[in-house]
Amino acid sequence: MRKKLFVAILIGATFSWTFPFAVEAAAGAKKTASIAAKVNCGDFTKNPDGSWTSARHAKVGKLEIQSTTFGKRVLMFGAEDLADVLDAKCGATVPPPPLPQPQQQ
Repeated sequence: MRKKLFVAILIGATFSWTFPFAVEAAAGAKKTASIAAKVNCGDFTKNPDGSWTSARHAKVGKLEIQSTTFGKRVLMFGAEDLADVLDAKCGATVPPPPLPQPQQQ
C-alpha cells in the first residue's frame, strides 16, 4: 500500500512540475506561428553575414519596418525574434553569389 501511494505521489509531482513547461512551449509555438503568418518573405533579404534587411515598406502584421538591417535578438515581438522567424519561414541560408558573366572579346 505504501509503495502504491509513493508511486502515485511521484507521478503527481512529476506531472505538476512538467505540465506548466509543456503549456508554455505550446504557447510559444503558437506565437511563432502567428508571427510567421504575418511575415511576407519577399519583404526581407538575407545578407551574407546572416543578418536580414527589410524592404522599404516591409510589414509584420500592421507594423511597418522601413529599410532596416537587423540580426538576432534585435527585433523582438514578445519573446519571438524576427530573425529566427525569418530563418525558419524564409530560409536560413544565404543564396550563393551570382556566377560571373563570361567576358566578351
